[in-house]
Amino acid sequence: MQQQMKHNNRAFRKVEVLPGNIGYVKFDGFMPADVCAPNGVAAMGFVAHTGALILHLRDNGGGDPAMVTFIATFLFDKRYQ
Repeated sequence: MQQQMKHNNRAFRKVEVLPGNIGYVKFDGFMPADVCAPNGVAAMGFVAHTGALILHLRDNGGGDPAMVTFIATFLFDKRYQ
């Protein structure tokens, strides 16, 4: 499973900056956060200074709730209490 996740770039399919400074991140699954967090950091770091963000989740099959939470940390200024 580890090898397949690595081969599939841990479900991160495409990360780019579109015209108009719009960040675009397509990922097709929320793989285990303990393994895939570095990919998330790299993807979100690449689009960190864009003016808007598209998270393309249409083909995302779900997965690990910890990875959902991890990605959400990039979207909010402070923790919900």
